[in-house]
Amino acid sequence: MFNKKIKSFIRRKILNKPLDKWDYFYASNRGENNNSATLIRNNVISTYIQHLKPNAKILDVGCGSGKLLNSINHLNYDSYLGIDISSIAINLAQENEISKRNNTQFEVADMMEFSTRTQYDIIIFNETIYYTPSADIILKIYRMFLDSNGIFIVSLIQNEYTFDIYKQIIGSGFRIIDETVVQNSKNKHCVIVISGS
Repeated sequence: MFNKKIKSFIRRKILNKPLDKWDYFYASNRGENNNSATLIRNNVISTYIQHLKPNAKILDVGCGSGKLLNSINHLNYDSYLGIDISSIAINLAQENEISKRNNTQFEVADMMEFSTRTQYDIIIFNETIYYTPSADIILKIYRMFLDSNGIFIVSLIQNEYTFDIYKQIIGSGFRIIDETVVQNSKNKHCVIVISGS
């Protein structure tokens, strides 16, 4: 009981920087969930990639330990770059045997400071757009890294808080191409495909 209180105190009071929180999250083996909603959601993203942009250059923003890669590994993508603020998450992703493909890379980067000259066909925010100050602004920033015919794939849990984020995306002027809802007994998630043009 005492250890739980100490750990809770450390999480709340000492680990107050986003980087520290995420490193703690991955170091404590919490990582991403492998529940049915997560697996189905990742398969929906994989299906969108396969049918809308085969052989794509993919940027996965906030990739965590690379769980999405397990669902898209069978695809013939041109290249995949996963970025995450947590070096621990990136190390876990790099240890995954699937990440050993020549065209697969991971990089420690803060999504709010990331920059590249590469033009991607697909930019994915898989349960990560919540961690930005504004969904519509981050999409406008990342549009610079998107090919002229590129798409965003955004997934988010559906609840009161994320409804505002969903409204920001809808009201941002981007065109929604498609949307799929994934639900299990606990949560409902929405996967949205957005035109970058």
